[in-house]
Amino acid sequence: DWVHKLPLLGPHDLTWGAGIRVTTDDVEGTQFATFLPKRRTDPTYSLFAQDRIDLWDSRVFLTLGTKLEHNNYTGLEYQPSARLTWLVTDKQTLWAATSRAVRVPARLNEDLSLFAPVPFTPPLYVNVEGNDDFDSEKLFSIEAGWRVAFTEALSGDLALYHNDYRRLLSQELRGGISLVPGPRPYLLLPAVQLNRNEGEVYGGTAELRWQPVRMWRLDFQVSAIEFDLDRSPGGTDVNGLTVEGNSPDVQAALYSWLSLPYGVSVYT
Repeated sequence: DWVHKLPLLGPHDLTWGAGIRVTTDDVEGTQFATFLPKRRTDPTYSLFAQDRIDLWDSRVFLTLGTKLEHNNYTGLEYQPSARLTWLVTDKQTLWAATSRAVRVPARLNEDLSLFAPVPFTPPLYVNVEGNDDFDSEKLFSIEAGWRVAFTEALSGDLALYHNDYRRLLSQELRGGISLVPGPRPYLLLPAVQLNRNEGEVYGGTAELRWQPVRMWRLDFQVSAIEFDLDRSPGGTDVNGLTVEGNSPDVQAALYSWLSLPYGVSVYT
């Protein structure tokens, strides 16, 4: 990775950079899963630029940026973002942001051949294949937040977001169940990985940080999330939508940081 920060140009604070990442793997197949080809090398090239603009008296800032990335699966991807920050007072900050992000396909989405049994009588196997035309999964996000210092020892954060997901992973049937004859006949259900799920996610996080003494800090967090996922027109997937039930609606956590002498710290 390489990053270059340019000298200030009036209200503009410009940063840009480039990077390259190369991954190589050699995956041994199992009784139920194989990757074709077995060995693969994938380079990823990236370029980014960001401009932090002082709109008003070092109190209101607009940050514009984008990341360009080229990969072996979907070619060129772009991920722009815009963020507005307002330093209301020395102790309060309001901010809002919008961005576009992608998850590029992986070996699992293109090269996998899965042949696995399903609990069923008579014997049933599902055959899920990767797809060379699998597209990147896309996210369009809107966020807003408030940060405040109530006292020197107590501060808080509130962040809300709305995520719009497009072209999510789905497992689509390729025809119906067929009977495979043999000494031990079984039923076969073929499927292929496509991008026929979509949905929206709403949520937020509230956080309080309290530092009663210099060596000890407590952090209390509460987060909530709501999923609304569905199939795209023409989609038949059932497994991909089960993610709605994989995350709790509300979570709470309490963290403690304790700094002891001789560079020792305790985190719980």
